[in-house]
Order: sequence, then structure tokens, then C-alpha cells
Amino acid sequence: MLHALILAGGQSLRMGVDKLSLLRIPGQADTVLSHVVQEAYAVAQRVTIIGGTREMKQTWPADIVYQRDREAYQGPLQALANAWPEKDLPHVKGYLVLAGDLPGLQALYLKQMWTLFQSLPSHIEGLMAVYEGRWQPLVAIYRPHVGMLLRQAAERGEKRILPVLQQIHVQEWQDCVDDWGLRPIHTPEDYQAWLQHIQLQSMARKIE
Repeated sequence: MLHALILAGGQSLRMGVDKLSLLRIPGQADTVLSHVVQEAYAVAQRVTIIGGTREMKQTWPADIVYQRDREAYQGPLQALANAWPEKDLPHVKGYLVLAGDLPGLQALYLKQMWTLFQSLPSHIEGLMAVYEGRWQPLVAIYRPHVGMLLRQAAERGEKRILPVLQQIHVQEWQDCVDDWGLRPIHTPEDYQAWLQHIQLQSMARKIE
């Protein structure tokens, strides 16, 4: 069983507005966050959205859990440490960790990652996507015990997640052929680049 943990509690300071509530495609109802949730829901048997202290305006299916951060805006390490189940459930074999700001995310890629993860030897503790040569800790699948390491790091007062994950055995996943499949939006320029990408895709389909 795969359990998805979707991070949705950031301040969006560089964007200037709540980026997760932006429309993924102009004229359609889906937001950036709802798209990520839908793609994760197509792969994972359980989905938890980890949000800030604000109320979510969106509604989700009954089997999708929305969990508020205990403290707002403490970063992904603290959010995951608080939300990760304290007891390893025997039927959960992996935790899919996703940022909520991935407008081009596709369930196809998540399924490929999950299939590969299940075939990895037990000493490999995480399968992490790579974008532009860098690890993407928020597009990754981890073994259940990694949550304990995150909690211990948070209790020590650590703030950054990547140094913690550099201590475990990770296999990189570099099979995403779509640039936007792993690309987040942080700034207004990022969002405009995404909208331009969508427009070019639409024009190409019309030509075909």
C-alpha cells in the first residue's frame, strides 16, 4: 500500500498570492493543488494533505484526509515529522511525499516510481526524483521508518530536510521526460512560464 503525503502549508512569499489556489489551466476549475491531489489519488491508496493553519476552501473525497500543521510555516521537515504516522502500519510499504505546487505532475510518472520502488532491495530507503541535476525530496517515495528519522531531526531543532535525507540510502529517479513533470512554481514568472507551456500544448493539439 502506498500512502501519499502532500505538503500544502507554505506561505507562497515569492509568489505573492496562494500559489496552490491558482488555476492550473485558465477557464477550468482545477487548482494547482487539486491537480496534485488528483494525480496522487490515482496511484496511492491513502492520501493526506498537510496544510497550514488556514481553512481549505476546496473540498475533497471523504477518504482524503486534510491535516493541519501543528505550527504554521515551519517548513517541510517539521510538517512531515508531525504528519507521518508514529506507528508503522504493516500494510503501508511506502510514503509518497509530494509538494503541492507541481502543475505538470502526472500519475503516469508516480506509477513508474512506485513500480520501481517496490522492486528495490530493502537497504534502499528512498527513491527520489532528480530535476535539473538536483534531488527533489518532495517528489519521492520513502520507506516507513524514514518518518522516525525526520521526527528525530525535528526534535533536535533541525530545519532543513535535505541534510537528513542525505544520511539514508537513496536511489535517484531520472526517467521523467517531461520538463514540467517535476517542475514546481515558486514565482509569478514560474506561473507565467507554466501558462505559456499550456498554451503551446493547446496550439500544437489544434494543428494536429
